[in-house]
Amino acid sequence: MPMKIKFNCGVCGVASSASAILTREKMFGYGDAFKYLRCDKCGCLQLSERGIDFSKYYPKNYYSLVPKSKKSYLVDWLEKMRNRYAIERKGIFGKIILRFKPHLPLESLGRLKLSFYENILDVGCGDGALLRSLHNLGFKSLTGVDPNISSDKCISDNFRIIKGEISDIEGVYDLIMFHHSLEHIPDQIGTMHAVERLLSPNGRCLIRIPIIDKFAWRQYGVNWAQLDAPRHLFLHTPLSINRLADRSGFRVSSIIFDSNEFQFWGSECISRSIPLVNPTTGLPSPESEKIRNQNLRFWKEKARELNMLHDGDQACIVLERKSDHAGLGSHG
Repeated sequence: MPMKIKFNCGVCGVASSASAILTREKMFGYGDAFKYLRCDKCGCLQLSERGIDFSKYYPKNYYSLVPKSKKSYLVDWLEKMRNRYAIERKGIFGKIILRFKPHLPLESLGRLKLSFYENILDVGCGDGALLRSLHNLGFKSLTGVDPNISSDKCISDNFRIIKGEISDIEGVYDLIMFHHSLEHIPDQIGTMHAVERLLSPNGRCLIRIPIIDKFAWRQYGVNWAQLDAPRHLFLHTPLSINRLADRSGFRVSSIIFDSNEFQFWGSECISRSIPLVNPTTGLPSPESEKIRNQNLRFWKEKARELNMLHDGDQACIVLERKSDHAGLGSHG
């Protein structure tokens, strides 16, 4: 049996026992070693090291921080049609485009049936690509925050991006969202208390994150692409998300698995010691692109099947404030 270690879980908030897991940085192929601890109570996998200089692991060409290049008028129009269908479910042309070129973040927002006047905060927004898409669709009040951008940006009177943490934000928001950013934040409880402070009485919090304990983890273990050491500080289970919500004054109102083919081709690359990204250019490595295209159709279909079985490696979770008559929701 693996040796048990005593530690304070960053999700449960109490002393617990944990199993140690050793892994390495594999996205860029640096190979630096890191230790994670797996809480015996909630199952959350957590980076154990402190004081890491993360500048090496978030270079200037990190994918979420790089401004998107300008597109032709035609491509821009096609994407707008796709995006409008994802949000409003209107337009047969957009429906066709979305089928062949999915946009999971916008699709997750489409399920919420948002008003264009809702006040929206995107935490860990990077350069703001998602917010820019919403702005182009006509959303009227958008704010982003990210500690890794170079400076504040004011896009318009009602659209700004702030260099900082959620703790730096003031105001009241109808929707606070984390699109694969919560797992990068060291203070999980403090972050969710900040959400509770900022969220309007009937507001919602949307969290899209990797989920451990699912098929891809069982299949690939430490070579699971979404482990992504050391950038992913917390790899949650449905149970740990429920505990995090409960401790912060929320309940899980829905959880939808939205994994895709990356769980397979990314993990296959890592299993073969093939870096996913060239650290100099920030672009996908040719070797990883070759692996990706070998079984793309099969992997897409497999991902759809796993999502239906609640066994995909990422999920979209919606939190609402607790009420006396509402219990916690979860899928195993």
